[in-house]
Amino acid sequence: MSGFRHSFDVFDTSLTRTFAHPADLFAELGRSQGAAAPETWRRLRIEAQRRARRKSQREDVSLEEIYRQWAPAMGWNDEQARQILAAELDLEK
Repeated sequence: MSGFRHSFDVFDTSLTRTFAHPADLFAELGRSQGAAAPETWRRLRIEAQRRARRKSQREDVSLEEIYRQWAPAMGWNDEQARQILAAELDLEK
């Protein structure tokens, strides 16, 4: 047998991350939206997720549920919240 052979099992899923910690994306989201304090965005986004989880019967919650908690704290109308949610999804890609 010549050379090396490799076999990889990825079980239909392969993940790569752009950010060292998943929540770092939230600070980048703040920067992308022109926030003066991106770390505050990070903290507020995390808090909104916690509130959404407390109000839910499920362990995991949707982004829509999170943004329903976050938007009022940020003073966003529905359209602004949808645009920022889309920006978060774009960063995830």
